Amino acid sequence: MPGWIVGTAGAERYPLPPLADLAKSKTYVYGYMLGRVYPDGSIDFEFTELKTSDIPAEVRNRYSGSWVKQACFNENRITTPAPQPDYGQETLAKAQ
Repeated sequence: MPGWIVGTAGAERYPLPPLADLAKSKTYVYGYMLGRVYPDGSIDFEFTELKTSDIPAEVRNRYSGSWVKQACFNENRITTPAPQPDYGQETLAKAQ
């Protein structure tokens, strides 16, 4: 199912699934998603990517800019793809 996969609060970042549309997808990025709901019932979503330069100066000074970049951005990732779940495989096999 196409959609957003967003980790927050220091969640480890995972690689994209093997079938991800790389033209529309990003991997190993930090950010937040804002959802807006309008009176007519429509909803839109906007993802804002955060970079190391977006980290407040007081945080970079307290923990050191190099530590923030290394520990939070460069090392907080899982590089092997997660196993693909078998959701619906029994139903799919019965239908064939």
